[in-house]
Amino acid sequence: MLTILPIAHKYCMDEIEVWIVEQLKVTSSYDGLVDLIVASRIVDSDELYQDGLQRLLSTKSSPTLHQAKRMGVEVTYAIMKAAADAAIANVTSDLEAKHSKALAAVVNPKCRNCHGQNWFCGNCSHGM
Repeated sequence: MLTILPIAHKYCMDEIEVWIVEQLKVTSSYDGLVDLIVASRIVDSDELYQDGLQRLLSTKSSPTLHQAKRMGVEVTYAIMKAAADAAIANVTSDLEAKHSKALAAVVNPKCRNCHGQNWFCGNCSHGM
């Protein structure tokens, strides 16, 4: 389909162009979404580009080298940056959870001499 699209666009074959774009809009495969990005550049449609980009980002997959070359640097960068940001967010939330547990133990120590739940033990009068 993409081999016909540049010709249809150049020679104002609107019905063919619309048909090809509609076929690409309903695709759900990664290769189909790559085709949608390429088609958006052929017909100069920012709406198609944004739709394709958002759908690619939602797949949480990385493109192959061939797909990356077809889409271009901007799209490949956006996909890789989104993946890196998600990985960093996961690591950060794990570290924050571990840090808050460790900090709670240091800031609020329990009595070491008995098994009481109080910070300052009234049972054994040892405190911390």
